[in-house]
Order: sequence, then C-alpha cells, then structure tokens
Amino acid sequence: TTIAGFGITDAFDGDYNSLTNTPTIPSTTTQISEGTNLYYTDARADARISNASVNALSDVSTAGITSGQVLSWNGSSFVPANAPVGSAGGNNTEVQYNNNGSLAGDSGFTYNASTDTVTAGNFTTSGSGTPTVNSTSSLAVTTDSGNITINPTGGNIVLDGLNWPTADGTNGQAIVTDGAGNLSFTTISGGSSYTDSDAISAIQGTNLNMGSNNITTTGKILFSNVYSAEGDLPSASTYHGMFAHVHATGAAYFAHGGAWIRLANNTDVPAEYTSFNSDFDNRLATKSTTNLAEGTNLYYTDARADARADTRIGASSIGALSDVDTSGITSGQVLKWNGSSFVAGDDNSGGGGGATSYESIDSGDLLYSLKIWVKGIAKKSKKLTAIPMMILLFLFFLDSLRDLNVLAIETIKCKRNSFCFIA
Repeated sequence: TTIAGFGITDAFDGDYNSLTNTPTIPSTTTQISEGTNLYYTDARADARISNASVNALSDVSTAGITSGQVLSWNGSSFVPANAPVGSAGGNNTEVQYNNNGSLAGDSGFTYNASTDTVTAGNFTTSGSGTPTVNSTSSLAVTTDSGNITINPTGGNIVLDGLNWPTADGTNGQAIVTDGAGNLSFTTISGGSSYTDSDAISAIQGTNLNMGSNNITTTGKILFSNVYSAEGDLPSASTYHGMFAHVHATGAAYFAHGGAWIRLANNTDVPAEYTSFNSDFDNRLATKSTTNLAEGTNLYYTDARADARADTRIGASSIGALSDVDTSGITSGQVLKWNGSSFVAGDDNSGGGGGATSYESIDSGDLLYSLKIWVKGIAKKSKKLTAIPMMILLFLFFLDSLRDLNVLAIETIKCKRNSFCFIA
C-alpha cells in the first residue's frame, strides 16, 4: 500500500531519513523558541547597564554628597559642591521673570500647579513668526456674552486644511468644496433634494472602493470570491489575510507573508498515520533551549551582560548621560539644573566676589579630624555604616602611607564650604 505524496509504503525500513516531506528538525537556536536558557539581546544587556549609577563613571565622584548639592567640575572630575541659592520674587503662584538681574513676580501672570492653569492678561505676538497652540486633547475657547472674532486681514481662514470664504454669499447659496480644500458659496442647481434612492443608484452604478476604511456590520456579507486560475489572484501583500477560491484547482487559498497559501481539501488528508504531526509536536514540546546547542542566537549570561555593561560604562563620561550637557565647561564651573537637564554654569554659591579663599591644613591634623568625624557618625548612629567604614579605612590607609613616607602629603588646601585638594 502506498500513500501518494507522503513517502509511506508497506516496505518502510524504519529510518526517518527514508521518509519524504518530513518537517525540518531544529539544529540551532535560530530555529527554536526560547526556553530556560535566555537568548542574548542588547536590550537585556542595556537593562543591566541601566542599574548602574552616575558614580560608576570614571570622571565622577559622589563621595560625601548630601541632599541639594550639585556636581561641580574641578578641572579633572565632577565632585559634590553646594548649589547656588536664589530667592523667588513676588507672591506664591506668580510666574517668575528677570527683573534687572533679579527674580520677580507679577500678580497678573500666575500658574496654579493643582489645576495646571496659567492665568494672564493679554497675549501679544510680534515679528514674522506664526503663534502655535498644540494640545493632545480638546482646545476650548470661551467668552462671557462676547464674540469670538477671526479677522485675517489680507489673508484667509484655514481650518484643518480647508480654506473658508472670507465674504458672505447670497440668500439660498450653500458652501461647497472644489475637492482641493477650497470652500465657496455656490447656488445649487435643480432645487430638489438628494434622496436615498439617488444614493443607492450612485453606489450600485459603479465599483465601491473603500480604500483603507473598514466595512462593519452585525449582519451577513454575501459575496462571490472566485478566481478562474491561481494567476488571477490579486497581490497577497496588498490583501494580506484575504481568502479566495480558485475554480481550476478546486481549492481554497489565503494570503499570508506576501504569498498565497493553498489549503488542503479533506480528500488530501491521508487516512493512515494521521497522528504523525501531533506525535512530533508532543515530543518537541518537551524540549527547550536547555537541550539545544547555541547557534546564531546567543544564550544570555550575566558575564555577557556584564562585559557589555563594562564596555558601555568605561567608554562613557558624565557628558554621555541624556540629562547632562558639559559643552564648553571650564575649570571651577558646576553642573546646574535648568529645568530639563544639567548644564555648565558658574558657581555662584560664594559671596562677595574676589579671589578664591583657601585655608592650609596640616595633613596629619586633617586626617585625624576626619577620623574623629567618621567615628562620631558611627557613635551617633550606634553602628559603623558602610560609607563611614570605607572612609575610615581609606583615611587610616593614607595616614599609614604618610607615616612611612610613601605618600608625600604636606598640605591640604580647602575652599571654604566646598572642596579640598592635596598640595
């Protein structure tokens, strides 16, 4: 007995390779779905990178930073520093503006954060620019018993691409379009109304092209979708998902992946060994990436993700962060928050101007004082936390190097209320 088209005969020798029309057995990760071994993707590696902090960058140190401080450039790296403090002018909710170099408020221009409302007097535009109002929801214009006047002196009224007439028509005229976005007043000829019968006749008299629009109904759609030959079928890419019948083959087809897929008729399905596909699927369902060698899809490992993270972080500086712009920064400047990002600016925290004031402190006294300060923190909190412990160990290390004359620390200079450097 032979089943045509399936390579199965009574003389089957039991070798899988002797069969024809068999499914392809996956040999690499490219051909099988993901299991317990995750495939490597840049997104997974980037997710590990996103857990890194700004302190991981080579030119940033956040040691000892406190709430409200900023990162200040000291000529070689960004270190914590006090942020400049400015005082708001006017009263609460008043929008601030530059008044001869100082912040000031205007009682006629306010912003209510609880209702997200801006209140002001007149808005006046000047210059050749076009004032634009953008909104992701509705735009409402209201007036108390007054008119809303649009007066385009010398221009046109254009609403959503439609050019409206700027002069009134005559009695009985209607506004019509020329199909190019221009509206005008026109006298309707004939004087009779357009009936449902006229609409039905117009539709039935020609082909109906709905373009990309949908036809929705809760009833039935009865149609004949028969093509004489396979070559008569329309583009499978244009009509993806379409079903059709080809009379010459007596088969049904559906459009998928840019091609017409022929569906098997009931008589095409063999009566013997109908469970081959299900048996194969059941065996395959018990397998995953755990049982398959790695192919072009790499398995995910922490080592691979960490290697990518090290490469990304090591090649970056603080300027690579999306909310930091270090363009043009010079020695002594700080990174200031401008409402949307950190940008380079002068450190205005000091008072009185003039030369920078420094104090000279003996390195031994400073190391001793810092040790006492760290121990005081530990005593106050009843335990030596991780950060003070690390600072204390580092200070003892510096002190031992200085005593052994390995580290030549003579003087530590400190700017008041700011940073220190070793001289």
